[in-house]
Amino acid sequence: WTSETKRYWKFIITSPASIPEFAELFLTSTYSWLRNPTRPAGRLDRIFNVSNLSTTSGADRFLVHGPSRRRRSYTLPSISEAQKDALLELNDTWAGAKPFWLFDHEGSWIYGRLDSPLEIVEEGHQRYSARFEFMEVIG
Repeated sequence: WTSETKRYWKFIITSPASIPEFAELFLTSTYSWLRNPTRPAGRLDRIFNVSNLSTTSGADRFLVHGPSRRRRSYTLPSISEAQKDALLELNDTWAGAKPFWLFDHEGSWIYGRLDSPLEIVEEGHQRYSARFEFMEVIG
């Protein structure tokens, strides 16, 4: 599977055994870490999709809007110029509105977004550190 850039795509399936179906199809760029972050830093909790209202008498009322979302915090203590450029490209591609897939340390694919601004600090000549927050998007 090689990387290709096309303006249009056409899927052709010849002689299928059954009618093919696509639940979802994502066409996107792929980025693989040159050196993987060992584990997320910080909390590995889920964010509950719940509203809480207190009545005038002080009773709590909860409204569950949907399933909880996974959150990850990644710290990259030492990255190269190429890795920094790849992170900035990811940030530009994300553009605040285009969720993407992340393969986490537990072996799960998570569809999500950056939850805070990307933090990149120059530590020395062409050496950087980076930090980002990732939040699952409920589809």
